[in-house]
Amino acid sequence: MKKILLTISKLLTVVVVSAGIAACGDSSDEKKDNSFAAVDETPSGNTSLISASDNGYYVLCEGTYPQYNASLDFINSDNLTEYTNAFSTINGMGIGGTANDMIQVGEYIFVAVTDDAMVRVLNAKDMTVYKRFSLLNNSGVNREPRHLVYYQGDVYVTCFDGNVVRINVNQMKITGVLPTQGANPEGIAECNGRLYVANSGGKSYPNYDKTVSVIDPVSFSVEKIITVEDNPQIVKAYNGKVYTVSTGDYTSDYRLTVIEGTQKVDSLDINMTDFDFCGGYLYYVYKPWGSGNAVLNKINLNDLHSQPQSFASAPDNLATPYRIQILPTKFGDSSIFVFDTKNAVVSGQVFEFVLNGQLFRTFNTSVGPNKILIKTGVKAI
Repeated sequence: MKKILLTISKLLTVVVVSAGIAACGDSSDEKKDNSFAAVDETPSGNTSLISASDNGYYVLCEGTYPQYNASLDFINSDNLTEYTNAFSTINGMGIGGTANDMIQVGEYIFVAVTDDAMVRVLNAKDMTVYKRFSLLNNSGVNREPRHLVYYQGDVYVTCFDGNVVRINVNQMKITGVLPTQGANPEGIAECNGRLYVANSGGKSYPNYDKTVSVIDPVSFSVEKIITVEDNPQIVKAYNGKVYTVSTGDYTSDYRLTVIEGTQKVDSLDINMTDFDFCGGYLYYVYKPWGSGNAVLNKINLNDLHSQPQSFASAPDNLATPYRIQILPTKFGDSSIFVFDTKNAVVSGQVFEFVLNGQLFRTFNTSVGPNKILIKTGVKAI
């Protein structure tokens, strides 16, 4: 199955398509009351595994569909100890099936778990569970939460049923559900007070969606629909502009589109699995299907149509670059993290590069690593 190398979650797409399950939610269903609070969760494992003073990395791993083996690992950067599946050890439970995204909001971490129809809320200081939101529609069907973004007190969750769910952080309560007017929303980003959602149409293969919904979070309404290319997946914002990658059928003809406000301002053909930004450059990763070398490149944002440059040499054991993040480390410099899912069945790895391209270190992870959060220890006074 050709999609397995890009993302575990794409397996869900193929299975659901073959089963003939409908893609979009019924907008009439969303007119009902969708406000409800999270339920409490209590850890029952080794809650002292991570202390508030520990420094390190939380690494989210998707797992392999439908094995419900997603995990949240911890890499202690003080002693370089790798705690794979730390979430289960700490909480005495699995995190769920296909954990697609996580973000930190203050003292909490929000995790979108697709197969279990939930967003989990954890304590950032030690990874213990705190709350759980059940993301079911009014008919009791899984909304399939995918990706998260925070804006002015609310976490917004894209759901494969065609909606964005709004969670108020202070109330720990779902306060709204909005149809995106597109099929199977994936990535979401905030830029200049607007939300941008990629409508992939992934369940309608080969008839993908090709739109980005622009949402006004104040009125919580769709302001505009922007047409891009088939199967937009990833949306990120940088310096007042929004960038989205459309992946087509995942074999070739990827396209990067640039949006400013509510207008499409540029686009170019470029193969990339994921991208991030640093110092006026767009960094991206990619590997061709079947054969070929991993691509670790960057492009000058002042001239996206210029020739890409390599930002690092791909290690021989980098099999399937899937995600890339550029984050500040505790030393004040930025690191480039490249996530390797291997064959999406065995344990993965994360390669950490410094900005000059030197490989700094490599971490072993659980299956399907896709996101890192930096944990900075808080010392007792």
